[in-house]
Amino acid sequence: MLHNCMEAIYDNDDDITINTIPGHENRFTYGEAKLNQELYIEKLFPAYEATEEVLDRFDIDQIEVEPFVQLIEGEAGGSIDMVGLSADGKTALILDYKFGFHGVEAEYNPQMMFYALCAAVDPVTAELFEEVENLVLCIIQPNGEGDVADLWITGIEALDDFEEQVYDAIDYAKADNATDHPEAGNWCKYCPAESTCPAKTGEAQKALRLDLGQVEQLAVALNMVNSVEAWAKEVRKRAHEQLEQGGRARLQTGRQACITQVDL
Repeated sequence: MLHNCMEAIYDNDDDITINTIPGHENRFTYGEAKLNQELYIEKLFPAYEATEEVLDRFDIDQIEVEPFVQLIEGEAGGSIDMVGLSADGKTALILDYKFGFHGVEAEYNPQMMFYALCAAVDPVTAELFEEVENLVLCIIQPNGEGDVADLWITGIEALDDFEEQVYDAIDYAKADNATDHPEAGNWCKYCPAESTCPAKTGEAQKALRLDLGQVEQLAVALNMVNSVEAWAKEVRKRAHEQLEQGGRARLQTGRQACITQVDL
């Protein structure tokens, strides 16, 4: 919903400005979410102020709002909240809004790098990059912690190595055995299969086998704490959802199967 508000402000809609949005609350809803004074003060207005500061700082005078850009048509691409170009054509801005509570850094951010790569090659925005020398990745995140805008400024050549990584990843994803080796990481919190993924259950089983009396293994265990705690939380959440849906018998059967497997 807040993304939609920012899009309306910068998408040449003369009826909508940061000051007039409070009079259009009914227009900006998403599911059960509605714009209220708290969200306006704590999220929307700080995001607008930070965006304006970034646009002024880098002399951005041409912007594209929510362009859908693709690296490979029909296979790899995404919508960018904002792409901007400086008055001298030398600096490109890739800007993304994060209105959640998890802080995200712009430096070497793979999502932002991917957006920039797509924008640089897609005909929709490629002409903006014809003379670009500098790339500004900007994440606007009004979450009450630190600066609202997190920036990373780098040369456009940074996309060269990243492009190789992306194509390698795409090739790997298309391979027949791509799902045979899932990898756990901070991205797991976005995955609906986190509670049953073998990469996550494997971490939990490994943690149980560690000897915490040994300093070396204790250090390993400390590195696993956050991941295993997040997995356990997701398991409880999924179990609760199943119980609410009448799945008590299925859960009990599954639990016994898990116990048997661990015993073996």
